[in-house]
Amino acid sequence: MKSVRQVRIGKQTVGVVGLDEALQEAASSLWGQSPEEIKEALLQRLAADNYIPSGARGDYAKALYREWQRFVGESVTEDEPPDPMSVLVVGPGCAQCDALERLVMDILNEEKISVSVDHVRDPMAIGQLGILGVPALMVGRQVLFSGRVPPRSELKKRLVQALKTASPHP
Repeated sequence: MKSVRQVRIGKQTVGVVGLDEALQEAASSLWGQSPEEIKEALLQRLAADNYIPSGARGDYAKALYREWQRFVGESVTEDEPPDPMSVLVVGPGCAQCDALERLVMDILNEEKISVSVDHVRDPMAIGQLGILGVPALMVGRQVLFSGRVPPRSELKKRLVQALKTASPHP
């Protein structure tokens, strides 16, 4: 069974099937190739297991190349900062992490707040976020808490306040 890794493609976070395996296989065969050749080779390898919309090929190519750079140890700069209105639940998918995600969704529905909610489960991506304790909750780049699931009332207060602060509208 191939792994699934969450990768930011443009402004969306997408699960990519077989990325780790493709990077491992390509490590020696693509070394020394131009960035465009590496992008095209990764797109071709991953298209067998993933739907890649034709209009998003450029975004996929950039994201896959960024993952390649990380894999081979090159320094990587992110194209775009995270959306300040995005909510990230961070944790490997344990019972506490999943409970936190459900609780966040319940609070957002209750408060009628429409924002993007993603769950980052990949250990490497968690490390790149700088999170030391899971579960954690982020709004944009702000870590609201980590290493615990706070009581519902505290979570609701901090989440709603962080989203109001991040909101572009008064």
